[in-house]
Amino acid sequence: MRTLSMRQVRRGVVCAAVVGLTWPAFQVSAAGPAKHAASSAQFLSWNAKKHTVTFQLTAGLTSDNHTLNFNGYTSGGMVVSVPKGYKVKVVFTNKSTFPHSAVVTLFADKSSSGDHPLAFPGASTTNPVAGTAPSATETFSFKAKKVGTYAIICEVGHHADAGMWDVFKVTNGKQPSIKLTAAPSPTPTP
Repeated sequence: MRTLSMRQVRRGVVCAAVVGLTWPAFQVSAAGPAKHAASSAQFLSWNAKKHTVTFQLTAGLTSDNHTLNFNGYTSGGMVVSVPKGYKVKVVFTNKSTFPHSAVVTLFADKSSSGDHPLAFPGASTTNPVAGTAPSATETFSFKAKKVGTYAIICEVGHHADAGMWDVFKVTNGKQPSIKLTAAPSPTPTP
């Protein structure tokens, strides 16, 4: 991914304003590439003493990728890291107009269709293939038992194929974290 200098970004904003274009919902830090405007604090909270983490996961939060996104991110643009042994509570909300689901599965299976094996017992919404209805919320929990890189996917139809997946890591770290980046939009499924 190409990193723009602050001068290039300012020039782009001015050019966009002059020709009447809308600048995308990204904010830029002098330290690195453009980042999505959402704050990681709104998605992830934890209690280090109790070794618990709560992850707010919203399908179709934005219109990006035709609402085939988690918290506005697609194709690995959101990376959630949790220390080994933490209990993870996922509060899943579907803000889209059609069903979506959430499954934590093997990273190698992130963009395939079909029935995905769970990375951890309990690591999915109730009916991943049919999905959670629009405007509905459900909660699921699991224990992050094995260090590794996994994927959070939507198992409805070909949503994962179309980029509706992000990264879930179990680490030997001391505290959970979330990294939000601007990932390129995938090619939508026809």
